[in-house]
Amino acid sequence: MSDRLLTARELAEYLGLRPATILDKWERGELPGYKFGRAVRFDLDEILELGRQGAGPPSNSVSTLDVMHRIP
Repeated sequence: MSDRLLTARELAEYLGLRPATILDKWERGELPGYKFGRAVRFDLDEILELGRQGAGPPSNSVSTLDVMHRIP
């Protein structure tokens, strides 16, 4: 687990997506996240690992290429 969890806005900025898209994908189970009260947070290491594995449904999901192109 990363030292710091990201907000949907921070993760969206990193991946080049909209925060609403990140939350939609989390609600559909396409992205792992943690709910703290009303807030949802994301572990960047888990998201990157998901992209490396190519896990999840192929359509409308964060693919390996989506994540790998955005790794600095």
